Amino acid sequence: MSRDVARGRKQGIMSVLVDEAWIHVTRGSFILVLGGVTHDSENRSDTRAGVLNLSIPGSFERPMPYIAQWFAENPPKDAGIYPSCVYT
Repeated sequence: MSRDVARGRKQGIMSVLVDEAWIHVTRGSFILVLGGVTHDSENRSDTRAGVLNLSIPGSFERPMPYIAQWFAENPPKDAGIYPSCVYT
């Protein structure tokens, strides 16, 4: 890990699936995904990145086995990294 990454100076790009579109976001971005909309996130960069995900009222735990099964049957497509598609 580089010194800049360890000190939080350099952060990766998160790939976020919203409905059928992958978008790429950087630190400080905000995304609102309404209930019932397909969504996922993944750090596909080679630099540390993270996401804070709030689910309110948080009732998704019960169907989690079905969610896991859906992802096993429908693996995410490669989002790639396209700097021109970065939204902040």
